[in-house]
Amino acid sequence: MELSALLERKRSVREELASMLDRRERREALDDGHAHREPRPCGLTVHPGRGCAFDCAYCYLEDMGVPPKPEPSKLSGTQLAYAIASNPYTLVGPGGTLLAFGSVTEPFLPAIRVRTLEYLDAVAHYLGNPTQFSTKARLNEEEAREIAAIDPKISALVTIPALRWAPKLEPKAPSPELRFETLR
Repeated sequence: MELSALLERKRSVREELASMLDRRERREALDDGHAHREPRPCGLTVHPGRGCAFDCAYCYLEDMGVPPKPEPSKLSGTQLAYAIASNPYTLVGPGGTLLAFGSVTEPFLPAIRVRTLEYLDAVAHYLGNPTQFSTKARLNEEEAREIAAIDPKISALVTIPALRWAPKLEPKAPSPELRFETLR
């Protein structure tokens, strides 16, 4: 798709989403980091929440000032899609910016899971961008089917450390064996 077509799609999607939100919701979305943060080399990181309860030895969240207690984002899925569509550094659609979930939170922690699914659904429905998530969580078959129903092309990254050192590196995360089950 040509750049002019991508820009026109972005404008159209942004206008459609704006019409679905009231003034306060649009302002909240535009004040959010998703509306102005530049994508990283891995894409635009999408944050369905902040914090993580896995207590990994190598975690960088505390260094960034992110509290360890997981809390879901306050934006609705529609607000998130509007924020991304408003971001001057992103494009929307299948040829648009990669959206990467799983940076400042574990997206499938119980406190974050519902918001993650809401965001994945909004991104798939309104934007159509290529999407990935990174997780250490144990996802069962039902959850995997739910995610695949939202976005059959989603890229799933399940991280597994060195098997022998997993209990020391990630003391509160699911075991590598459970993550192998997620992969299966």
